[in-house]
Amino acid sequence: MESSLEPDEYETSVIRLQVYHADEIIWFPGPIGFEESRLSPSLLAGLRWWAMRSSGQTDETNRQSPPGVPDALEDAGRVLARRVADEVGDDFEVELFTDRRQKRIRSGRRARNPKAAQFFASRAEVARTEWEQRAW
Repeated sequence: MESSLEPDEYETSVIRLQVYHADEIIWFPGPIGFEESRLSPSLLAGLRWWAMRSSGQTDETNRQSPPGVPDALEDAGRVLARRVADEVGDDFEVELFTDRRQKRIRSGRRARNPKAAQFFASRAEVARTEWEQRAW
């Protein structure tokens, strides 16, 4: 069995946002609960709204988009992915899956939310450690 030279990027540097594939929309490398992610409350509110609207669930509390988030779901996904990228910083890329396409976004600056960045960095470190143990 051949081993790769490095662990998979989906385990160490690419955070996925997927609204049409599972109950959880944040993946790194597996599903992550909203609160577990340590993302800011306003960003989590936007992600929850996006998930509910994408699944066709509507009620009085989620008909209108949160402040700063476009009503169109494709546009909202791009805005929210950019916000995730800004919060976690340039050590990570955010990959957005929607009905039409896949897109990656990188912040290009330090994390605006050090707690979220540390959460994802710790998961990446666990993946690297597990990969090193498997590689030898």
